[in-house]
Amino acid sequence: MIDSKRPDLAVRLIAELRRRGIPARLTVAGNGQKLQFLKEYAAGLDVSGLVTFAGRVAWSRTPSLYDQSDVLLFHSMRDSSCPTVIEAAARGLPTVGLRAHGVGAMVPRVVARGPSKYRGDRDLVQALAEGVQELLDQRAYAEASQASLDWALSETWATKVARILELVDPS
Repeated sequence: MIDSKRPDLAVRLIAELRRRGIPARLTVAGNGQKLQFLKEYAAGLDVSGLVTFAGRVAWSRTPSLYDQSDVLLFHSMRDSSCPTVIEAAARGLPTVGLRAHGVGAMVPRVVARGPSKYRGDRDLVQALAEGVQELLDQRAYAEASQASLDWALSETWATKVARILELVDPS
């Protein structure tokens, strides 16, 4: 948990969803310098009971964490690729997050919904909440889940290399 991954946005999102009357729980996987701050932040927003801090999760346990979840929140400000989104998609788990960098360039919107631009944290949290709300519709969720699986299966090395080469030389 580091500043550039912005885990505070997930806690704010849970508070916003509660404000909208949407029942939601958050599991935060990871350890690091922001953990104690996040616990205090959740308490300050009165959502401590809705947030579970799982700590460091071994990679071997990550698939089961995806399987127990309804949505992956991906709100990193700097990740240039998106292996976490691909891993979640391979389990049929749609993503809601910031569609910048790798997610914005490589992931279809149906797989990872959210804004590519925003005007501040409040605007971003509102947009993330809207992305979660879209997935409350069973049909939209089923479509996103299937699209996630299909997309993850298509993300082979050959596909990725071809995409990068096209960006380098689009002719």
